[in-house]
Amino acid sequence: MPFYGNQHTEKPMYTYDDLVRGVRALAADLGRSPTTAEASSDDRLPCLSTIYKHLNGGWNDLLADAGLSRTAVGSYDASDERDMRHDLRRVISVVESDALTHRQYDEHGEFPTSVVKEHFGSWRAACDAADILAGERHGTPCRGPSGVRLDSQYELAVATYLHDAGLAYDVHPEVEGTRWRGDFYLSDVDLWVEVDGYAEGTRPNAHGFAKKIAHLRDAEQDVAVVRCIADLEAALRERDVVVT
Repeated sequence: MPFYGNQHTEKPMYTYDDLVRGVRALAADLGRSPTTAEASSDDRLPCLSTIYKHLNGGWNDLLADAGLSRTAVGSYDASDERDMRHDLRRVISVVESDALTHRQYDEHGEFPTSVVKEHFGSWRAACDAADILAGERHGTPCRGPSGVRLDSQYELAVATYLHDAGLAYDVHPEVEGTRWRGDFYLSDVDLWVEVDGYAEGTRPNAHGFAKKIAHLRDAEQDVAVVRCIADLEAALRERDVVVT
């Protein structure tokens, strides 16, 4: 996935392959795998938050793709930790929630949640370090019919229905131009399906969820918010999608 800009150069576009090449070249200069602090201060690589945004996994996954050995978790420096704590506090103010969940931080944070957890040891420890409350997951994580990770049994019910109906769907697709992710996108129908299985007034991230739905509709995207399979079936019928 290409991204634009670099803290050090006028380079107009940067790709994940450029990240791999830059890290490999830096490692050759150092004679070992670089730390994140060393990478972010090197002219061949962008700033740390930009690196994190475009990793498929964590920092050590990038090193592996570059043919390098893992670096120790403790290789982050003090400024990285301060930035992470500051960003955790920033995000909880954005989502207007009493406690911060993984999913909320995935949508609004500067760093991948996996990196924050790796550095502090756990999600709860990271939130404790930032002096905020750690939220629980929105349901029980599970695997869908195609093996993709889902966030709740409600999502599993929707994924199973779509799979059995032979409808093509993407799980947790990015909402273009934002840090949000949808629940499902049905490409053949051009429909976003958002799952809301919570009783009224009990959804932990209700404010952020409402903003995401409003954003999609403002962008003239077709969105169906469903609480159960009957809602999904009704939404498909309204769009003349016949499921046999």
